[in-house]
Amino acid sequence: MDLRTLLLFLACILMSAMLYLYGFRFLKKKNNCLGWEWLILASSAANFAFYWVTYSQASYDLMIFLDAFSRAFGIAPIAIIGMMAVTHQYKPSLRFDVSVYALGMLATAWMLSVDFMEPVLPYFLLIAYYVFAVYLIYFTRRLFAVGATAVAVHMSVAIAVTSVLHTMYDFYTIPGEETNIVFNFFFLALLAWTYLFSMIYYGYIALERSNALQVDSAVSLN
Repeated sequence: MDLRTLLLFLACILMSAMLYLYGFRFLKKKNNCLGWEWLILASSAANFAFYWVTYSQASYDLMIFLDAFSRAFGIAPIAIIGMMAVTHQYKPSLRFDVSVYALGMLATAWMLSVDFMEPVLPYFLLIAYYVFAVYLIYFTRRLFAVGATAVAVHMSVAIAVTSVLHTMYDFYTIPGEETNIVFNFFFLALLAWTYLFSMIYYGYIALERSNALQVDSAVSLN
């Protein structure tokens, strides 16, 4: 294994470990939308690591499916729905959670199987990301408003970096990235995604605590 492949492998392992950790923490909070999506992202990264070692066709096919699901439906709208637990106090039922994931998986399978989607798919995925990015900006503004400045600054940086990378994803290739050890798209993207999705967890916790304090204050006033 050359150094470039080793670094990609380690970046995959880092993302997988971090998102499994936060995914299970979201599940402990009974937030299935975020918990399941974080586990899917973690599994996708683990599968990506397996691909870099084996170059398995089955692993590649699974990678394409999981990547398309998360980019098209997993982060927008599913992650947005999950994050609305702390921004809008919206907590869907288990039946809703299962249904939205099942529909997302079916829609992804259809999207990847029809020829006419192929030329428009990169634009659709980019639009889906920017829907998520707009919500993340709102989420970050809420963090600043409740005084969670440190995590809000981290969120701002993560949004900026991932927005650049998502815009590049299907439309621009970094010169020499086939051989460049550090400045290649997937190494940078894996680190950026790990950063963003980890910060979302801490932002979620910050807003959750702020909401709890507001409830306690309202109760004490009554």
